[in-house]
Amino acid sequence: MTGPETAGLLTLFVTVAALTVIASKRAGLRVGNPAVLYTTLWAALVVAVQFRFFHVAPIVVQTWVLLLVGSGGLVVGSVVGVISGSRTPGCEVRYEESRLVRLQRVLIVALTGYVVFESARALPVLRTVGGIGAILGGSQAGGEYRHLLVSASIASSEADFSQGSFALGLLGYLLFVLGTLSLVWGGYFLLRRRWLLAITPLILNAVLSLVTLQRFSFVYSLALFGFSVVYFRRWRSPDRERFRRHYASYGLLAAVLVLVIIVPLSLRGPGAGKLTEVQSVTGYVISGVVALNAKVEADPQWQQPPVVDPGVPAPVPGLGAYTFHGITTVLDRLHVPVPSSPANFDDVVVPIFNKPFYSNVFTWLIYFKYDLGWIGVALGPMLIGLFAMRVDLAIIKRGSMRFVPVGAILMTTILMSFFGLTLLRDVRYTFVAIVGAAIEPKLRARGSSQREECLETVGSYAGAI
Repeated sequence: MTGPETAGLLTLFVTVAALTVIASKRAGLRVGNPAVLYTTLWAALVVAVQFRFFHVAPIVVQTWVLLLVGSGGLVVGSVVGVISGSRTPGCEVRYEESRLVRLQRVLIVALTGYVVFESARALPVLRTVGGIGAILGGSQAGGEYRHLLVSASIASSEADFSQGSFALGLLGYLLFVLGTLSLVWGGYFLLRRRWLLAITPLILNAVLSLVTLQRFSFVYSLALFGFSVVYFRRWRSPDRERFRRHYASYGLLAAVLVLVIIVPLSLRGPGAGKLTEVQSVTGYVISGVVALNAKVEADPQWQQPPVVDPGVPAPVPGLGAYTFHGITTVLDRLHVPVPSSPANFDDVVVPIFNKPFYSNVFTWLIYFKYDLGWIGVALGPMLIGLFAMRVDLAIIKRGSMRFVPVGAILMTTILMSFFGLTLLRDVRYTFVAIVGAAIEPKLRARGSSQREECLETVGSYAGAI
């Protein structure tokens, strides 16, 4: 591409992001709505990649088209969500505090059980690579340990239920779903200054991330927690002065985040060790776009997706098998004839900071492309934008707090779209949304949802960050 063409596309991305912010303000929407989050995030990414701040290959034409179609789809879906969604103020929601405290304690116990459950599964793999001493010794053991863990997890998730894995899998699902809900309600307790109930779920997830040397599981947990805080901030109570920003707790979370990201990077071996820790973190942020661009250059016809195991079916088109991998995998284990897809893609080597960087993520767009082609690239983000905006309006404008779990999941999915489609591909998060919506009404104080308790307004939508 010529310089003027590239400059024009960059200008288009930045202009769309700026117009989305302006239009949101004029429409009375909050600045942090799904459309603004997506367009500003991707505008920053393409500017960073195309200007080669990180010494990567320039974006080719077909990649530009993919990014533009995806952004356009999400913006259109968000607009439809605003038009079709109700913005009539709803009722004030008040919770029975003692009941909610008891529930959070149960959820934290479940999360603790999940951490123990996963740690027990990791123990045999740890012994295989020589134990903690081998990992801390600076050898290749850390990378091998992580690779074996991923392989074991995939094998377990794809095993036939008749092999005796049903009960164990069900236990893992139950602990995960309940434990993840503790993150959602942790956002509420942070605003209530109940520090132990708020922060404990994040600490437990940090421990699990360190045990499994997996960074992004904690990043997703932190994002779910953060968006829950955003949504619960629109909630109002008679003691409004208690709902303030708490910078000390935010600083603690930032320190934990740095620890959870840096330690696995230093222990997982030579793939990350070729770069400094800061360069590696930056590489993971931009690697999705860079790897997608490399995939387009290597296979412009999109004939076959890269798979870890050549024996794993990789249909093109996948007709939903890639986007909804978790659901189709469960159905396949139940012997329902549905298309199946690989859990992960194989690594590609891309230059970042003029050094080889291994990546098996290609942004969320690759899943839509392999499922329905160009229609999927437009339709997938459009539907997510539609549902995310409607849920966003329902929570902040109408006070439909039962949608906080699904709202946090959708917003986290959009935030991490530069990386992958992890939450939508994992069927467990579907159950998190369903169970969370079922539990929330039972936590309300008596009479809190009755019409006489409704307020003329439940707070300014534009004022919620």
